[in-house]
Amino acid sequence: MLTLADLDAIAPEITLAVTLGLVLVLDLLFRPAERRLTGWLALSGVTLAASQIVKNLAAAAPLPSAAAGFFSGMFVADSTASFFKLIFCLAAAGAVVIGYRSSEISRARHGEYHFLLLAATLGMCFMASAGDLVMVYLAVEMLSQASYILAGYIRNNPRSSEGALKYVIYGGVASGAMIFGISILYGFTGVTDLVLVGQGLAGTASSPAALMAFLFMLVGLGFKVAMVPFHMWAPDVYEGAPAPVTAFLSIGSKAAGFAVLLRVLFSVGAQAAPGGGGIEAAAIPWREMLAVLAVLTMTVGNLSAIGQRSLKRLLAFSSVGHAGYLLAACTTATASGVSSILFYFVVYFLMTLGAFHVVVLVSNATGRDSDADYAGLGWKQPFLAATMSIFLVSLVGLPPTAGFLGKWYLFTALVEMGSWKFLLLTLAALLNSVISLYYYVYIIKKMWIEEPAPEGRRVVVGFVPGILLAVLAFLTVYPFGYGGAVLAAASKAAGDRASFLR
Repeated sequence: MLTLADLDAIAPEITLAVTLGLVLVLDLLFRPAERRLTGWLALSGVTLAASQIVKNLAAAAPLPSAAAGFFSGMFVADSTASFFKLIFCLAAAGAVVIGYRSSEISRARHGEYHFLLLAATLGMCFMASAGDLVMVYLAVEMLSQASYILAGYIRNNPRSSEGALKYVIYGGVASGAMIFGISILYGFTGVTDLVLVGQGLAGTASSPAALMAFLFMLVGLGFKVAMVPFHMWAPDVYEGAPAPVTAFLSIGSKAAGFAVLLRVLFSVGAQAAPGGGGIEAAAIPWREMLAVLAVLTMTVGNLSAIGQRSLKRLLAFSSVGHAGYLLAACTTATASGVSSILFYFVVYFLMTLGAFHVVVLVSNATGRDSDADYAGLGWKQPFLAATMSIFLVSLVGLPPTAGFLGKWYLFTALVEMGSWKFLLLTLAALLNSVISLYYYVYIIKKMWIEEPAPEGRRVVVGFVPGILLAVLAFLTVYPFGYGGAVLAAASKAAGDRASFLR
């Protein structure tokens, strides 16, 4: 039965849904030249939803039991979900702002662009709060359908169409695999509630059927986080989609995938394990499986980024490498590991949004996406090159940037486990960070050492984009002013066991 508590728990999602509907109506009423104004409405709706999420996060009200969850346990409104939702709203707001002046998005189509952004953000929020396998699947599909259209947003562009087609094919296979795994779990336990599924698997989780079910679900979730070997859609989609969409998918879609992955691991795995104390469900070595996938993901991502001449493809493979670092932290199955993941997504948002904002500005001037466009950028426009250098150095993880703090907390969570296996995993992550140094420094070298092309066009930054770049660069290069508060909020969200077990 629907109650006021249910409506209060889902208030941010209601705000996004109402804003989505208003954007759709205004898109029909506005003339083509005026449809960019829907961006202000989308930004207002996302900001209001974010304020509601912050209010819920600060309240830290006692959470309901598994039997009295919101909407009969299908919706979870806990601190971890709220933290992830805040990241989704930030990613959506960033995509609206940097997409406002993007040449890849025509003025006449801004309304549908903002509509799809809001629909994808709404799907992400439902993913973070999914407490039921049916809800997980519906939320993933809601995000996927909007993402497919955004990926092929540029009309009459072969690369955009190719990327969208590959995205749909990969996504369809991953979705089919995930629903097959869900059906096996339902047939095995007779329930779809995540916690009850874990309880139903207790003592039997080592069976081949249970292992097969989780592997099939891992295919669907691995696709969302761009985990090897389900990552090959990322470079083509990132290259073909508009740069603001690429930034949005790189941040939001990845965070949503990890939100569901963490909830499944802890809600199901911790219940199914003997004593409910970890994610090793009986005889299934979950930590070892995730560790191997993490090493493969970070290694393939970083090695594949070497030699890329498209900045979008380079950043796509870079995001695959970062997914590997985050998967490594998932293996800890501790509050420290989860808090490091939450913190890392905040700093990842700053440096990724900043890097893609520079890509948008350069591509607006050149009409293409090539590393040759960055040759001599430091001599022509030092501000643009300096901010891009800051974002790239932070993506490497060098001090004193926010990326360094993010990786420090991730690797510290691994070392705190005190096992030689986790030390090897930490060493693999460190070696991959060294590998990533090569292709990030390659772009920096082109900007500051190579001479500019004589026919190169000047990049028009503008006042508002310049202010945004300056703010993002400052927050990236000086994380010590806010890092403590963000880490405290992340630790509070991750430290509440109800975040995982409701």
